[in-house]
Amino acid sequence: MTSPTRSITNLHETNFHVGTLSPSCSSCLQGGMLVVGVTELCTRACYYCPNPPERTDQSYAGDIVARSDGDILREARLINASSACITGGEPLLKPERAARFIALLKEEFGPEFQTHLYTCMASISHKTFRLLRDAGLDEIRFHLHAPGDTRAVEAARDYQWRVGIEIPCIPKPWGAVEEIVETALRLGIHLVNLNEFQMAQSNHEALLQRGMRPVGTIPDEIGGTPVTDETRRALFNDTRFLMTMQVSGSRELGMALLEEAVTWSDDAPTLHLCTTASKFTVQKVRRDRRRAQSVALPCDEVNERGCLLFGRVVCPDATVASAVEAMAVDNDVPAERIRRYGRVVELPWFHAARLKNRLAAEAPGTVVAVCEESSYQRQRPVEDLGGEPAKGHGQKPPAGAGPLGRNQKG
Repeated sequence: MTSPTRSITNLHETNFHVGTLSPSCSSCLQGGMLVVGVTELCTRACYYCPNPPERTDQSYAGDIVARSDGDILREARLINASSACITGGEPLLKPERAARFIALLKEEFGPEFQTHLYTCMASISHKTFRLLRDAGLDEIRFHLHAPGDTRAVEAARDYQWRVGIEIPCIPKPWGAVEEIVETALRLGIHLVNLNEFQMAQSNHEALLQRGMRPVGTIPDEIGGTPVTDETRRALFNDTRFLMTMQVSGSRELGMALLEEAVTWSDDAPTLHLCTTASKFTVQKVRRDRRRAQSVALPCDEVNERGCLLFGRVVCPDATVASAVEAMAVDNDVPAERIRRYGRVVELPWFHAARLKNRLAAEAPGTVVAVCEESSYQRQRPVEDLGGEPAKGHGQKPPAGAGPLGRNQKG
């Protein structure tokens, strides 16, 4: 029986769904989801995986290596997280560790804190399911590699959590998305998440060899001359093309399936298309803004991209830096918004721009710059930036701080 009330909900022009969106997805769209990698290890060798090929058995939280449970909790607090995606690699290669992370977050932030786990495992024991259930897992999502490979999905329905399928929306002739969606309808699970298919630096060779092309970034020809695969590879290795790009045909397939989902019955799974634009211009930016607001120093301003803006004055020596600090205070820069360490003085960017010419005239040898840094860069030890901090100034990063640069799932 079809439902006349079902329709496609459009969020930010980047997320589209039919049915009730998962609480984990809602949290993610607000920037409140922490990605917790249990391990980078994985037994699969999916040609389309966007993660780097170098894998180690280390855990991560957001963009830092998590060397302790405290690192995970700290990152959750920095983004004021309301949910976590437990992922990898393959998280169920280390099921006890995955369960510990889930229980840790639930104990710290309460039962309303949402957790979902993303796995590629085709067969999972009931012992592992019970371990995850007892830890407090709210939702489990399966990456199906073939429509008939449903053993784990069917077994997961015996437990009181949301069950879903999450797959890249790989267009024909390379994918079997339509068949997997039909399987989800037959199984009667809660949700199907389709991620717009991504072409990244780590997988572009394999995708190009199969005939896939990115959307609108690299043309098929320039000035009437065809663009060869060699040229495409060169472009992908250029730093300007390091951001993930959409594969042609993926979004169109997802939208076509959403049109079909409008005709499904009210008890059918929610179908959700999460686009590349959503991941990088909505979810990541909002998450970065939350983190930047948490680590911002008094001299910092958070910009729309979630980076920190500030002015930096590099002086010939610490004596000149002390004089520059005094000059800034004399020129109406609030003392509490000035940070000095060694021969470096930092202050709000607009004050640095305002005082640039005067500093050049009265403090020769100083270099004034307006800087933009991520919250991770901003947490570097001050020793890396120009020497020991003056008393009462400076900030040490949390253990493991430092961008990992992976594509995050969730």
